[in-house]
Amino acid sequence: MELILNNISYSDTINTKALNIFDPIIKNTLPSNYKYFIDDFEQFPLYNFLGAYKTPFKTNYHINIHTIEESKEWLQKFMDLHKVTMRETRGCTIKDVHYILSNRFHCIHSHAVKQKQGKKNNNESYVENTQIQDINCPVENTRIRDTNCPATLSIQVLKRSDPYPCSISLYFHHNHPLNSSHVMGFRPLSNETKSKIFRLFETGHNPGSAYHTYWEQLQLDYNNNEEILADRAMAPRKNDIFYLYKKHRDKHRVG
Repeated sequence: MELILNNISYSDTINTKALNIFDPIIKNTLPSNYKYFIDDFEQFPLYNFLGAYKTPFKTNYHINIHTIEESKEWLQKFMDLHKVTMRETRGCTIKDVHYILSNRFHCIHSHAVKQKQGKKNNNESYVENTQIQDINCPVENTRIRDTNCPATLSIQVLKRSDPYPCSISLYFHHNHPLNSSHVMGFRPLSNETKSKIFRLFETGHNPGSAYHTYWEQLQLDYNNNEEILADRAMAPRKNDIFYLYKKHRDKHRVG
């Protein structure tokens, strides 16, 4: 018989005595307003560096997600919750009797993402680096992205009518701080940030004036909060502004 705590149900195979430890970790890790069924849970020893996530673990669970769009919304909420970026390294829409889709994601600081992306894109602000073999060593160079982070996430949406048709496997074991200025500097721009920048271009701003106008307003809105200003998702760099300006100009170019 399953044990239910709030919107989280636990398999009867999980030791009930351990739930006092597991339940707070699960609730603080997963986006709210969903129903979860936890199949298993295993906690790992803490990495020994400043800023290491205090409760690394892996778990398999089911969730009340029924469509591809809902899975994308959940993933975005998960990434926003932890200020992490998970990149798809394997995925497909499956047209069979069992699955709608099956995707696998790696942390953006993993070597798997670097291999998949290949050489640096023009709109990315990171420096390529050779693979760091020891995953217990946090990054030292302030612009190295590839730390060979082992964190992964797999999502499968099944074609079935039960309450939990989505299966997720989460290996939450990052080998770098989650909220450092270095790590947050690699986060992709949020859609909200992009929309604000495009609105500035539409009112006649060039890249330089758009950058200064946006940053002045950001500093006022958040009272120069250092964490906000370090987060690239909300605080675009100059090259991000120029890249968006090029996209805006190409879209509106006549002839």
